[in-house]
Amino acid sequence: MLSLRQSSYSGQKGKSFAETGNGYSGGVSIFLDSNRFAPFVGVYYGHMSGKQSFNDNGVLVPSAFVFQSGSAEIGAQIYPILRSHKGVNLFLSGAGILGYHSLALSKKQTFTKIPNSDQGYSTGYRGGLGAEWIIKNSNYTSTNKWSLTIDVNYRSEFTVIMNQTMSLDSLQLGVGLSW
Repeated sequence: MLSLRQSSYSGQKGKSFAETGNGYSGGVSIFLDSNRFAPFVGVYYGHMSGKQSFNDNGVLVPSAFVFQSGSAEIGAQIYPILRSHKGVNLFLSGAGILGYHSLALSKKQTFTKIPNSDQGYSTGYRGGLGAEWIIKNSNYTSTNKWSLTIDVNYRSEFTVIMNQTMSLDSLQLGVGLSW
């Protein structure tokens, strides 16, 4: 599945991206097709830029920034109602996340305790619900199926970056195309 996501961040000012608000990502996932349980693995690339405050030794310092992320997910979609071969199907989803992030702050800004750029790893999880619309399914096999999906997820993730723990919690809206 090819998918696009918009993330709306939340968290404490200076230790999250709540001031900036939105980030965007795209990715690819591979699913094992099933009527009730569809495990998957996926990789995503995300990007966000803007201006917000960062915690520099207890002082909130505003700065322009560029944030980039790459993550791998492993999880499953669960269909509480037996999955149909055509039409709309509802699902619950969940995944574990392992990510790598890069944050670059404006070089015009002077900081006392944090660097102008840093990188860090993250761990987390996401859970949500969605719907899939199977548009085409020749001979009711998964080898020639086209579908559109839309889902809403809560994503909880944190990383140690800029010498502090930073929250990457967000509410995500995703759309996808599968074939």
